[in-house]
Amino acid sequence: MNEIKHDDKIFNSQKVYEDEKPQKKRKKGKKALIIVLSCLLALVLLGTAAFYIMFDYYYNKLNIVPQSTQNLSTNPSATPLVDDEVPEKDDVYNILLIGTDARTPSETGRSDTMMLVTINPTTKRIVITSFMRDTYVEIPGHGSNRLNAAYNFGGAPLLKQTLKNYYSVNIDWYVKVDFTAFIQVIDAVGGVQIDVSKSELYHLNKNVKDLNRELGHTPITDGLLDNYGLQTLNGKQALGYARIRKLDSDFVRTSRQREVLKQLFVQGKAAGVTKLLDVADDILPLITTDIGKSDLLNMMAKLGTFLTYDLVQNRVPVDGTWKYEKKKNMEVIVCDFDANRDLLHDFMFGYAVEQPQE
Repeated sequence: MNEIKHDDKIFNSQKVYEDEKPQKKRKKGKKALIIVLSCLLALVLLGTAAFYIMFDYYYNKLNIVPQSTQNLSTNPSATPLVDDEVPEKDDVYNILLIGTDARTPSETGRSDTMMLVTINPTTKRIVITSFMRDTYVEIPGHGSNRLNAAYNFGGAPLLKQTLKNYYSVNIDWYVKVDFTAFIQVIDAVGGVQIDVSKSELYHLNKNVKDLNRELGHTPITDGLLDNYGLQTLNGKQALGYARIRKLDSDFVRTSRQREVLKQLFVQGKAAGVTKLLDVADDILPLITTDIGKSDLLNMMAKLGTFLTYDLVQNRVPVDGTWKYEKKKNMEVIVCDFDANRDLLHDFMFGYAVEQPQE
């Protein structure tokens, strides 16, 4: 071993050489780490790019109606019947679901179903509220009429404005489906579990026959149920169930609609994203909405969390706050909007309990 003397200090040349070796190894290790991190970053970027490409693909399948292009009516002004300001809750999402009797997305049709889906991350609840279609209201620019006439007069924007005027609720977006889309969505998730009563069986089958006539399906008995009880309904049968009205009342009809939507929610969770994407090509073109691309992306990012929330059913007007009256030769529902506004807000922003079903 060589030793070098300098200023009375002895330096071991072999020791110096040995001390330098780990430094070279550390440099090599850093390079390897940089390469690995670069590869991981590249994979993340590629994955993100692929996700956005796929997202764009499916988003463009929807029938998008930009909010800035929506017209209310020639006279959109209307005096709200409630004086309170509309509550602003940044983390609460309100989506209006509109089910129509139109055959294609381009048709207006009549709003057979009007439900507000409220997603509240604070209460961890999703509240489904049905609006009774015969509720007597003042429709901006069109005088007094039933609530469902608002959609017929001015589409979703006019319906949203009318609901805001009476219930002080900000509706972020709407989603409209016709009955063809409803059937396909139910079929796509493998049907829904519904407990059909003995008295409902006859009316359900009658509605299925009517649907077969409307859709041109043969034979006319296609899709009829053989028995009552808990069973899996396909899309056509579920729609026949949701349309039952003559058996009892329109109030009970809306409870059936909410039950179908609730079971669709359950089945959608069970189906998983992969299966839903498999049928998205066929379903999305049948859906019309005004949700923006960034808003939908934000909602999708939170979807996993939303699916863990409790599902609560609601309906306005609530019992004890309304009565039937004759107006303009129509039997309509006249209700106490102040009471129903407050009760609706209790469901949307608080912990109001689910109403018992009639």
